[in-house]
Amino acid sequence: MQDARIRKTKQKLYQGLSEMLKEKTFEEMTVTDICKKANVTRITFYSYYTDKYSFLHEVMGDIAEKIRACYMDKQKALNPEDDPRKSCHNILNAILDFQESQEGIIAVLGDDNPYLTFSYYWRIVRETGQKSQPYFNKLGLLYPEGMSSIFTITGLVSYIRRQIELGKSISQIREPANNLLDKIIDSGVFTKKEL
Repeated sequence: MQDARIRKTKQKLYQGLSEMLKEKTFEEMTVTDICKKANVTRITFYSYYTDKYSFLHEVMGDIAEKIRACYMDKQKALNPEDDPRKSCHNILNAILDFQESQEGIIAVLGDDNPYLTFSYYWRIVRETGQKSQPYFNKLGLLYPEGMSSIFTITGLVSYIRRQIELGKSISQIREPANNLLDKIIDSGVFTKKEL
């Protein structure tokens, strides 16, 4: 466990990044920009990170961990029987809940921030694909392990992103996204059996 000073410094850097993203794209900003916004020295920054990309990698890891924790809470509360369909929905809703609760980095995802956007969605797809794989396996997969879960999560995350770009709120996206997941599961495209 990190000491409180380190956590506080890193939190200031995360906040500095979020603030800086209101002014510049991730590609345009420098470590100096982030440090000035965070009121942290470059020496301190470089004692934790090699560059802004390693910093962003840690930020994305923290985001993935928050989504994982939300998913685990949903599993415990809504799916004690570990039903595979409910598990897949809990993963989707954990992603939606996180996006609904965030500003800063989430608010600036899109074509103007390609590296940031790619990093976010890649991490989400990777983490949720790994988490959902056992549940897709229980559905009776037609394709090699991992392929169906990654394909489905990639499609759902792309759907969410596109709906946000069209100006829809998470509350407007939630029901259609869950219906889409049901249709994918029931379609027989990936699975041998229906649930």
